[in-house]
Amino acid sequence: MPVLSESPPESAPEPFVHRPRRLLLISFHFPPDGAVGGLRWSGLTKYFARLGWEVHVVTAAAGAAEIAATGVVVHEVPRGRTLNDRYRAWAAHRRPLDSWRSAPRPSGPPRTDRFRAFIDRIRQEGAAALALPDHSRGWILRAGYLARRLHHRHAFDVVVTSGPPHAVHLAGVLAVAQRPTDLVLDFRDPWAGQADQLWPQSIVGRRLLRVLEVFAGSRARAMVAVTKELEADLRRRHAAVPIYWLRNGIDPERLPERDRVPSTELRLAYVGTLYARRDMSPVLRALRCWLKRDDRGVGRQARLKVAGHLAEPHEGILHRQIRELELETSVELLGDVSAVAALELLSQSDLAIVLAQNQGLQVPAKLYEAVGMGIHTLVIAERESASFREAVRVGAHVREATDIEGIAQVFTLVRASAGEEQLSPPEEITHPWLANRLDSVLRGLEEKAVGQSRPSLRPVLQQPRPRPK
Repeated sequence: MPVLSESPPESAPEPFVHRPRRLLLISFHFPPDGAVGGLRWSGLTKYFARLGWEVHVVTAAAGAAEIAATGVVVHEVPRGRTLNDRYRAWAAHRRPLDSWRSAPRPSGPPRTDRFRAFIDRIRQEGAAALALPDHSRGWILRAGYLARRLHHRHAFDVVVTSGPPHAVHLAGVLAVAQRPTDLVLDFRDPWAGQADQLWPQSIVGRRLLRVLEVFAGSRARAMVAVTKELEADLRRRHAAVPIYWLRNGIDPERLPERDRVPSTELRLAYVGTLYARRDMSPVLRALRCWLKRDDRGVGRQARLKVAGHLAEPHEGILHRQIRELELETSVELLGDVSAVAALELLSQSDLAIVLAQNQGLQVPAKLYEAVGMGIHTLVIAERESASFREAVRVGAHVREATDIEGIAQVFTLVRASAGEEQLSPPEEITHPWLANRLDSVLRGLEEKAVGQSRPSLRPVLQQPRPRPK
């Protein structure tokens, strides 16, 4: 019979349950939407999960949840219809109706040039107001509200936003508002630093991008840039925010095996979109020169396969250049191909071409895919650009667009090395290595001790990798 005056036996203390660290990524792009920008964090989140993190992703990519890596939870948020979408639909519908109204009709006194310029300026600024801040409009608030609800439920240790589109950083600000959570902004391309190129005709557009970058940066715990040059550009505007460099890299598990079947012709491949100031003419001219030479009395053969979208006017220019250089039998245009087909094409090539003209702060992600497969890679870029320096670091060939003879010499070197042992890619461009480096930095964000050193994201590679003889 129990005695009521006795104290009840003390219960054993509940064992401490260690919970994994939690990461929330907000990225408009993510596989399988086909955008190259989604591949960076698709690989990093996979290896973060293997490092013990609980990873959640908020994205606009449809079907991303079905193919997510083990340990990665994907939340899909469809983009909403915006006023700009409605205006574009209305304008497309109106355009055919305007064709029969194009005949001039008297409409009062003629307008002065100054008045026309004023109307054009108003129209440009109005169009910019509808299109700003970027193509993630209609998604930012939806993603931000969902991220905030997820944060309330899971209490993430770190929230990472990755752009472009850079307006996703605003969704991250909304997610961590009034919460002591570390917000890390990942810049795959410049944002305000590219305002003059993105909005050359809009004063409002240029100023707004700068204001938004300052606003997001003021609420960030840290920033990450894909190149050292972009890191320096961001540091000029955000001196109080720690900024790190973490290159794009590749996921080795998604790369196919290299095709080692010998060929009698030099096989070249260009995989990617031909747009902006990317120009294939230096490669075509060098190829023409190389084919004309016959040092051993044996006719040279080569085939350049171009896979990817050809934006106007590049498609017409490329066709004209091929005809003028008489390369119809040596160049094959494949058009748009799937990501898997693009990698297969690279694996069957002797030399991968990477065009990076006029990209001072960026490095095309295709550089890492080719180098990661152990393929000879030729980068066309300016000597002072980020792509030129990075090509040297990872062991690729690099030439300026004006060095036609140097490009042809690379063709000769690659052809002479056919059948030799496959090149060994540097470990520092792989997502497992990069995820470990970033993991150390994100863990260090919680260390609040004054004066405590912060882990560095700078790659260990300090010296250029030797090129094959």
